[in-house]
Amino acid sequence: MESPKIERKASIDLGNGNCKWTKSFPLPIESDPFGTLIASYPASGMRVVWQQIEGLTSIRVGDDYQYGGDRVGMIKTQYPHYEGIWSYGSGMRVMWQQIEGLTSIRVGDDYQFGGDKVGIIKTQYPHYEGIWSYGSTLDQVILVTRNPRWAIPSFHHILSELNYAQEWSDVNEYIMNIFTKRSIMENWIKWRDLKAFSEINLWGWHIDFYMENGTQYWNDLDFERIGQKPFFFFNESNKPWPINEHCVFDIDCVPVAHVSYDKMRNPDTVSFGGDKVGIIKTQYPHYEGIWSYGSTLDQVIIVTRNPRWAIPSFHNILSEIDYAQEWSDVNDYITNVFTRRASMENWIKWRDLKFDSEIDLWGWHIDFYMENGTQYWNDLDFERVGEKPFFFFNESNKPLPINEHCVLDMDCVPVAHVSYDKMRNPDTGPGELSKIANILREKKGMTVLSDEAIECIWNQTWTFSTAPRNENRDISSPSASDYKFTNTQLQAMLDKLEFMKNKYNSTPWINHPIAQDLVLTFDVYIKEVAEELEYQNENPVPTPAPNPDYYQSLVDWYATVGQGDRYNVDKVRGMRGYWPLVKNFYGEE
Repeated sequence: MESPKIERKASIDLGNGNCKWTKSFPLPIESDPFGTLIASYPASGMRVVWQQIEGLTSIRVGDDYQYGGDRVGMIKTQYPHYEGIWSYGSGMRVMWQQIEGLTSIRVGDDYQFGGDKVGIIKTQYPHYEGIWSYGSTLDQVILVTRNPRWAIPSFHHILSELNYAQEWSDVNEYIMNIFTKRSIMENWIKWRDLKAFSEINLWGWHIDFYMENGTQYWNDLDFERIGQKPFFFFNESNKPWPINEHCVFDIDCVPVAHVSYDKMRNPDTVSFGGDKVGIIKTQYPHYEGIWSYGSTLDQVIIVTRNPRWAIPSFHNILSEIDYAQEWSDVNDYITNVFTRRASMENWIKWRDLKFDSEIDLWGWHIDFYMENGTQYWNDLDFERVGEKPFFFFNESNKPLPINEHCVLDMDCVPVAHVSYDKMRNPDTGPGELSKIANILREKKGMTVLSDEAIECIWNQTWTFSTAPRNENRDISSPSASDYKFTNTQLQAMLDKLEFMKNKYNSTPWINHPIAQDLVLTFDVYIKEVAEELEYQNENPVPTPAPNPDYYQSLVDWYATVGQGDRYNVDKVRGMRGYWPLVKNFYGEE
């Protein structure tokens, strides 16, 4: 059955600089667009940028939290491995979430069968980490595969996170470790060199088992199905191999369908789950962003905003969602976003606690993309927050590592830079939108208005787009300009901006067009911050007396609202697969 086609109505170029704005639509399932990542530090005006892009192209812009992770779920494939319900590498966890969403029927697990009544079971059988617990209760098979190049290492990551436990009672003790950290390189190499040949055979035999309706590669006496002494797996000399009794008496094991993880995780080939998109926005590598789009995109546009305004706006969002960390909690407050600014009391607390790290993160976000993946955090700091016991790298740690996403998934160097501060200005906004148009124009799957219609569509997007924006907060909140920084903080901000300007206005960036565009933008930011600092110096306000307990009171406050103490020692000690890797950071042997 063919996928239904979606009728899309693009914004209309009426000629002579006239246009008609229309709302955006998801791309048709069968489309194969040239993918673009729009990257920014949080609260850098991304909402305005994506609204303008949707007006320009009529293509719906996706969000990193809508693709992948536990937030929505990308469909991944299966290589039979350790405890199907926990198999990040095989993607069964996400697969059953998607199937449950599609059917509203609970998906059972081979290790749990006998509980709730289910109509769909997931398993890794006949791999030694699966069991046939469902008798003759099922009627058909869907086979899921993944490239063994990635499935085998992912299998080992799960083994490592579960501390290589074999019994379910032992596995249960390590469940909270899942999806926290890949295995250490030393253990991966040892396991790989011991197990790679048998695992690649098991990968192929798993497919053969189902496609050949039960071809059994193990001796019946080898009840663990592991091929270890005194037993061995069958080979060509043992053919014809026996047919497994389950495929004779319980079910026809020949699959009625095959699903590829490598296609299913890709928004270009996804057949269900989420709208089709060719443009995704993200705050990655900032801790509020996630890399959920794999290797599905082709180019990056970086968006910047003066940190004088980006940092308080970021805090407003945190306040509106009640400082929630988990998506399930964020969802309870999502309708609050862009409705009100934070209380002044909470702004001052958060500002004084987080300013130093956030101004660094603002600059490092730019460096990450311009330098094609410069990673400022320790791999063990899986939250990317630089909180104790970890720290962000500095000049003494150079050369910094290069993030794997910019090696394996895409070239992270931006093809364009867009300034939010210019985008929202009527005099310069259409020019910034033209940069995006030139990058998207003539790319596969992209329909872009002509240059003559850009000023029109820029204006009409402001008029007709219904998505909430920063200005909505003005209705019931103090003015954005009331959320101030101390003189010391403004000076630090000015120093950071001068540093960034000098960096990207020197070798090897002196002739780099994106770097030079950034330099011009930094000049504007520097002027604005310097003027505010000068005004505050000339018009001083009373400051509180020094308080040696002030900083600790901020730490304690932030812990109570849910954002602090992410690596609490008691919490981390309970992550049994992770704890041995990090306990030395806590001073324990």
